[in-house]
Amino acid sequence: MTNEELLVAMSNMMDQRLDEKLEPLKKDMSEVKDRVTNIELNIENDIRPGIITLCDAYGTQFDRYSISIESHEKMKTDIEVLKSIVSRHFDLLPEERRAIGQ
Repeated sequence: MTNEELLVAMSNMMDQRLDEKLEPLKKDMSEVKDRVTNIELNIENDIRPGIITLCDAYGTQFDRYSISIESHEKMKTDIEVLKSIVSRHFDLLPEERRAIGQ
């Protein structure tokens, strides 16, 4: 065998050994690609629509609560005004009775 033939034979043998070593990695990579594809499909078909539904519901509830809070604050203000008026009227009531003579 000449040097060149020997180098070609060694190169072929190294390529074969490298292919043998890479085959499990190629198989693993193919499995990883399949799993990633399944995860992407799961996200697209199941998780994403669920998140969109939650966001829509949250927006609706937030609007309702926002209106309720505003209404509650107005009621609190009205109650404070009514308490003030009732208190003043209560203080005036005995004076009015005395003036009438009761």
